[in-house]
This record gives sequence, C-alpha cells and structure tokens, in this order.
Amino acid sequence: MSLAFAPLSLPSLGEKPQVVLKEKDADFALGKTIFFKFSVDPRFSNSATSEGKLILAVLAAECKINLDKTMFQEAAGTASRLKQGCPTSRYYVLVEYLDMEAEDCRLTAVDNVFLLRHVKRLPFEKRSSYEEVKKQHREYPIDSNVIWVFVQEIQAFVSAVWYDPSKALQKGSFI
Repeated sequence: MSLAFAPLSLPSLGEKPQVVLKEKDADFALGKTIFFKFSVDPRFSNSATSEGKLILAVLAAECKINLDKTMFQEAAGTASRLKQGCPTSRYYVLVEYLDMEAEDCRLTAVDNVFLLRHVKRLPFEKRSSYEEVKKQHREYPIDSNVIWVFVQEIQAFVSAVWYDPSKALQKGSFI
C-alpha cells in the first residue's frame, strides 16, 4: 500500500487534494479498513475534500508454488512499501518450491520466507511429467513443522505490544 499526493501544478495545491492510493492484494492479511479525508479547507467542504478508504495490513503473507529471484525481489519491494505505511507490520512469503539461491531476508523488508517442502523446483524437462511431480510430492511433503513455526510467529506478533514509548526509560532504549 502506498499513499501519495499528486498535485497537477503549483496553483492546484489550493484545490481538492489529488490523492493517489496504490493497493496490492495479499494472499493472507490481518488488518483494518481505515477511512480518510484530506482537504485544503478546514471545514472539509465537499468541493475541497478528497475522501476514501484503504486497508491497513499489519501482517501480510504471499503464498507461492515456486519462488524465483524476480518474485522474491517483487516481494521485497511490496514488503518495503507495506512497512513505509506501517513500520510495525510483518511480511512473509510461503513457498513450496525454491527456484533461486536462498537470500538473507534481513537485507530486505521481507520478514521470512518459509520453505514448505524443503526442495528446489523440478528441472524444466521433468515438470510436465505427472509421475515426476507425484514422486516429488511424495518424497517432499509439506512440512507441518514449518507451518507451525509460521503460526507461532503470527501468534507472537498478534499478542505483542508493538511499541510502548513509556517503557523506554525502564528498558534503557527506544526499542
């Protein structure tokens, strides 16, 4: 999600705000609908006021069958935009097959990538073979322990106090 203002020109700054809202669907999200009004008029007259709504996701997850480098970079960009709007949010990727070298998520805004089957993607020449796919599913089933770790992360996040500035003096730090 990103929210921006895009005035057409300097004189248009005195007119109804041009609000540009970009939203992206996630496969799984926890959040809340937020309603907004922006105006150049303190009385919020209709002619000078833009209004709308957005969904503020505090936790989002993308589910992929296959994860390649391009998809990972797109996920990292989405996670970054999500965290610009809500810095305490979390962004995860759940994937069955890996089609890239694993990367350190700490260098991106992605909080974690969960590898559900612990296996790389089948080579191109084997992907169209039903027997090869069936064999891979049998040999590398979805790992319930990985899903449980993901559920525990969600539970910890939901039950946590995300930020309490009144605790800074007790803890000796802001975070």
